Amino acid sequence: MSLLSTFGILFETDAEKAKREIDGVDQSLGNTENTANDAAYSFDDLGGAVDDSAGSFFGLAEGLGVAAAGLIAVTGIFAGITSQALATDEIGKFS
Repeated sequence: MSLLSTFGILFETDAEKAKREIDGVDQSLGNTENTANDAAYSFDDLGGAVDDSAGSFFGLAEGLGVAAAGLIAVTGIFAGITSQALATDEIGKFS
């Protein structure tokens, strides 16, 4: 066997091994890309969930504001009725 034949066999063997390793790296990069895409979609879903939660929170805050305004109105009406009753009582005592 000549030196050139030996070199050709060794080179071909190393080239096949290198090709298999490159194919493995290529597959790993493809898997990494798929994982990155899945993570990006998960973050998009998380962003949507945060937006929905924020909307719910603002809706709750608005409802609490309406309830507080109603409570203030009822308290004011009660205070007015009580004040009028006391004034009527004073007038009754004075006459």
